[in-house]
Amino acid sequence: GKEESMSGADALTHGLGTINIFISVIFLLTELLVANRIIRKIGLMKSILMSPLVSFLVSSIMFFKYSFFTAVSSKAVYEILGGIKKNAYNASFYAFRSKIRSLAKEFLEGIVRPFGMMIGTFFLFFLQKILPLDFHDAAFSLVLIGVFGIMVTQAARLSKKYTSLAKKNLETHGPLPEK
Repeated sequence: GKEESMSGADALTHGLGTINIFISVIFLLTELLVANRIIRKIGLMKSILMSPLVSFLVSSIMFFKYSFFTAVSSKAVYEILGGIKKNAYNASFYAFRSKIRSLAKEFLEGIVRPFGMMIGTFFLFFLQKILPLDFHDAAFSLVLIGVFGIMVTQAARLSKKYTSLAKKNLETHGPLPEK
């Protein structure tokens, strides 16, 4: 009875822990050996966009054929590409002058991100209250696909503006560390 379920729970915990360690090792090796090369090769904006695009594709595969393998693969892709995206995101702030770089990052991470999370949470609660239970999964999936589409469209649109801003700041006079 209880001893058998504990050994099953222990085995499950051990298996999931082993998978998590494996994913973390791949993440570390990717960060050390590949991430900077990818960012240099395809650029900051494409590196930032790569993570949600590939995650969306992997999630789509999981939607049509869910299995333990697709779930673990999706988690691995999310973690590994999330690290590359995070590196590119942090590097993207160097397009701003040093005087406003930290202010921009604090504003985005301290105000915009939490505010966006609150709005998203309230919107999902609202959908949950007005829709019948049978439609929750489909509605949440459609909302996430819509948000994903808006984010990718806006990021692609802003990519050219970001590049021109970075070039403009590099072309101005003054010591390079101050740019």
